[in-house]
Amino acid sequence: MPWILDVKSGNIRLVLDGGYPNGHNPIDSHGVSGFGADIPPELVPFRLDIIKAPEPLPEFASYLYNDIYVGETARRLIEELEPSVHQFYETIVTRSGNPVTDRSYFRFQTRKENVLDGALVVEESDVSLRIKKRKLDDGSVVERKVLLPKVRPPRMTWRKSVVQGRHLWAEKRLRNFLIASDELYAAFKSAGVTGFNAQECRFF
Repeated sequence: MPWILDVKSGNIRLVLDGGYPNGHNPIDSHGVSGFGADIPPELVPFRLDIIKAPEPLPEFASYLYNDIYVGETARRLIEELEPSVHQFYETIVTRSGNPVTDRSYFRFQTRKENVLDGALVVEESDVSLRIKKRKLDDGSVVERKVLLPKVRPPRMTWRKSVVQGRHLWAEKRLRNFLIASDELYAAFKSAGVTGFNAQECRFF
């Protein structure tokens, strides 16, 4: 069965605190966000300043927003199961402004092909469908369908035929949750990868 890797509640549980030196998410400031976003080369390396976190730093964690940072162990396990599928961007890590030189950290980004449309069985999941409208500069209005969780973590049911063969994915209409296959979750658990809360899902 697949597993939700909930970094937001993991952040709260571990009392993680940190962010970007200028106070702004560099991806949002460039008009791109969410899993599967194209990262402009000028944003790399990322810079992450950690204010609060346990030692050693968690291997799969979020310090701000839903951005995910991974260590060498998490990166290795992901790439063993899905080589050349995800992106790992070099990150300069500081702790309250002081360089952290004994830790390799990477900003994690899955590719667009692993951001799936229609993989989630809405009627069997704790989510509700909403229509978001946005007015463009030319005066026109665009509509976007989004899914919002009714509870956290939500109960989720996935279409096995859609996610078949994948080990780490997201639903296009529900961007704040990453889902791991049972194989990847088991590998994380065996290696002691921390930073998230796990919630089991179901297949349809």
